[in-house]
Amino acid sequence: MQFFKKAVSLLFRFAISAALLIFLFEFNKIDLHDLMRSIRSADKFYLFAAFFVTSLNYILCLLRWDMLLKAKDINLSLKRVITSYSGGVFFSLFLPTSIGGDVVRTVDLGAHTGQHKKVLVSVLLDRLSGYVAAVLVSVISLALGWKVMHNTSVVVFIFALAAVLACLLLCIFNRFFYAKIKGLLSSPKTGRLGEIISDLHEEMHFIRYHR
Repeated sequence: MQFFKKAVSLLFRFAISAALLIFLFEFNKIDLHDLMRSIRSADKFYLFAAFFVTSLNYILCLLRWDMLLKAKDINLSLKRVITSYSGGVFFSLFLPTSIGGDVVRTVDLGAHTGQHKKVLVSVLLDRLSGYVAAVLVSVISLALGWKVMHNTSVVVFIFALAAVLACLLLCIFNRFFYAKIKGLLSSPKTGRLGEIISDLHEEMHFIRYHR
């Protein structure tokens, strides 16, 4: 009986996935013949290399999130984290922005563990680490290729991103700035919103002890 239930559940999931794929292809007017022709004519080495790098990226991001969850004392099996993360990845691809995937995994694991705040903080820190990586890649690329960079607006934009990141990191992890922000958010004028932001800020600051 248990096997039958699992088999039905698996078939049901496949059916939903197939229906969603059909909807996506029909909605976006994707010609399957053109798609298959493009795949067949593509360089197989680069195609599999891209698949490998993309898969490796998802695996590393999954392990990064699992580390952040454990730092917040949310100890779940890797299988459960994979389930939640995979659902988030799906919705990030399915919805117009990646924020949808973040919301899905926050709600999913928050409901599963009952620790909504800690799960939300882990997702925010996961996003922040991605932001750090993007800025580092941009700055290094600019340093190596500044001679061919003729568009000053790109340079200004990269420096602006780096400045915003520096401010964020100082506000979250530096004790002096943390104390100042904590004092501002504790003001009665900020009300319930200030209390919520203060709690999230405190949870994020706590991660500085788990380098």
